[in-house]
Amino acid sequence: MKATDLVFKAAALLVSGFLSGCITTSTNPAPAPSSDEEIAALNMQLGVSYLRQGDFDVARGKLEKAVELDPGSAVAHRALALVYERLGDFPGAERHYLQAYKLAPRDPDVLNGLAVFLCLRNNDVDEALKYLDQAIAVPVSQQVSDKTMLNVNAGVCAKREDLRRAEGYFRAALAHDPRSSEVLLQLADVSFQSNKGLPARAFLERYFALPANSAMALWLGVQIEQQMGDTMQVRKYGERLKQEFPTSAETSLLLEMESDAGSS
Repeated sequence: MKATDLVFKAAALLVSGFLSGCITTSTNPAPAPSSDEEIAALNMQLGVSYLRQGDFDVARGKLEKAVELDPGSAVAHRALALVYERLGDFPGAERHYLQAYKLAPRDPDVLNGLAVFLCLRNNDVDEALKYLDQAIAVPVSQQVSDKTMLNVNAGVCAKREDLRRAEGYFRAALAHDPRSSEVLLQLADVSFQSNKGLPARAFLERYFALPANSAMALWLGVQIEQQMGDTMQVRKYGERLKQEFPTSAETSLLLEMESDAGSS
């Protein structure tokens, strides 16, 4: 088991960005939509709302209606792609991610959604990184984007095949957000996997200097200090892991490791 393989944040960002400012909280009844475009927009908003609630079947119906009425909406295609992905219809998801890209080829969110899908579902690292590089390259002056998130996603994807390239993305992410606990943990992991014990230790220490903690990080600390040959620090991280996360999968791995060491 790898010490860290942090989950992509794209899906959550995709959903959270759709509805900000779109749904009214007014007690006054909204006027009935009068055009296909307005009906499509309403169905898109409802579809994303159901998507956020995890009701994927209803979300699919609303978003399919939105796309039918307004086939030029990249946002609707992107939302529908995510719904299909959650429902396990990967060919349908890819079709709508690609359509969103065709409609908005310089939208960082569209590029990110397609890239994450390609990396996670198709295991196509090179193609995914091509789209993520395009997203990273879009100037913020042209379209607001989360450069930290884009670089983290690129790093997590690259880490499957090229640790050096992954480290480059993570360092770029850290330049955008020097206090990102996720980025520091990723850099600690990629340094550990590259047999660079000192930087791995330093990044992990910076992680723990923040208000951050996890079983994954403590287990990584155990492995880093094993690599460095510091048995005292191995024991310290191990004790923390057992005390703070007694039922975690990482604690099970630690206990298994200690049992193997005791029987050898």
